[in-house]
Amino acid sequence: MQKLLLVLFFLGIVLIGYGFLLKKNETQSSTIVVTSVPTTVGVSPTPSEVLSDRKEPIETTPESSNTIHKETTIQAVYDGDTLETESGEKIRLLGINTPETGQPYSAQSTQATKEMVLGRVIGLEYDAQTLDRYGRTLAYVYTGKTMVNLEILKRGLAVVETIAPNVKYQDSFIAAQKLARDSCKGMWEGLCMNGVLSIAASCIQISSIKADATGDDNQNKNGEWVELKILAQKIFLFLAGS
Repeated sequence: MQKLLLVLFFLGIVLIGYGFLLKKNETQSSTIVVTSVPTTVGVSPTPSEVLSDRKEPIETTPESSNTIHKETTIQAVYDGDTLETESGEKIRLLGINTPETGQPYSAQSTQATKEMVLGRVIGLEYDAQTLDRYGRTLAYVYTGKTMVNLEILKRGLAVVETIAPNVKYQDSFIAAQKLARDSCKGMWEGLCMNGVLSIAASCIQISSIKADATGDDNQNKNGEWVELKILAQKIFLFLAGS
């Protein structure tokens, strides 16, 4: 019995710590907000990058007073947040992180991005930096009135990952992610029960307790245990690997 009480004590500590983590993530809406600056700093776009001969009109979204710095056509989508233009330029969607190939919801995220941009003329809006350390263009991507970065978050197919100084739409992104999570969309569905967000109930459950070992406790040292059931593994697998 003493061993069981000790196990329950440590389990309580784990759950309290887990609750603290969830509370912290609630403040940030489970985001990954990184404050370090990438090693490669891009330069501001020059007037020559602002194209006037648009093939299609690009309209601003209601969520922003954006400026389209460049237009281009997308010829390839590698995953939910990485694109390639017809000229071979690699585009990395700013402010979000989608599952890598092989991770849960990778296929859904990639397909959603393809449906929005593949073969289409898109608009690029820059933030404080225009290049990452891999030489990819950092941008908010628009198709018509839709900001793709924001739409992927709304569908629950990405998490927020803003890296200073590129934080222009951080608040909007966090709000979109929270809405997706509260609505049990995409990768957040594993945190829900019957379509309702229920973090405490759906993440860790005590499935059984063996309170008293058979016979002498000193002779049957493994006869008492608490069995836990971990749910919502898909979302945590992705977040842990982000």
